[in-house]
Amino acid sequence: MERTKIMKTANIVDRIMKILQGFAIAGMIVAAVLAVCTAFLGDKMIADASVLKLGPAKLTLAGDMAEYLDRPWAIGSVFADLAALFTVSLAAWFIIRALRGILAPMKEGGVFAEGASKNVRKLALAVLIGGGAAEFVSRIAYVIEFKAYNADVIFNRAIVSAVDAGSRLSPWFLIAGGILFFLSYVFRCGEKLQKESDETL
Repeated sequence: MERTKIMKTANIVDRIMKILQGFAIAGMIVAAVLAVCTAFLGDKMIADASVLKLGPAKLTLAGDMAEYLDRPWAIGSVFADLAALFTVSLAAWFIIRALRGILAPMKEGGVFAEGASKNVRKLALAVLIGGGAAEFVSRIAYVIEFKAYNADVIFNRAIVSAVDAGSRLSPWFLIAGGILFFLSYVFRCGEKLQKESDETL
C-alpha cells in the first residue's frame, strides 16, 4: 500500500517537474530571441529605461532620458539581463533534470535504488555550478545596469559623496549544495542497507 502511494506521488511530481523543465527551456528560447531583437532593435529595447532598480528600491526618473542614460551601457545592460535569464533557465533545467533522476527509481517503487546517491550528487553539483553561475551573471547584470545611468544627474552630489555599484554574491547555492552532498551520503548509506536487505531476502 505504502509502495503504491510512493509510486503515485513520484509520478505526479515527475509530471510537474517535466512541465517546469519546459518552462526552463522556454526561458532560454525567450532570452535568445530577445538577444537577437536587441542586436537589431537596441533603442526600442531600452524604452523602459526610465526606471532604475536598486535592490528593493525603485527609482522612477523624470525628464529627457538622454540626460541620465548612457545608451551603449543601457543596451549592454539588456544583454546582461538576458544572459542572466538564460543562465538561470539553464541552471533550472539541469537542477530539474537531476531531481527527475532521483525520482526515477521512486516511480518504480524503490526509494534507495542503486544509483540514487549519484543522482543526488549530480543535483548538488548542478546547484553549486548552476547557482554560482546564475548568481555571478545576475550581479554583473546589476552593475552594468547601474553604469548605464549618469549618477551625477540622478543623485545630488552636494548630498551624496559617492555611489557604488558593487554587489556581493549570495552564498545560498553553497549552503544548498553542501546540504545536498550530505544527503547524497545518506542515500548511499540507504542503498547499502537496501542491498543487504535484498540479499537477506
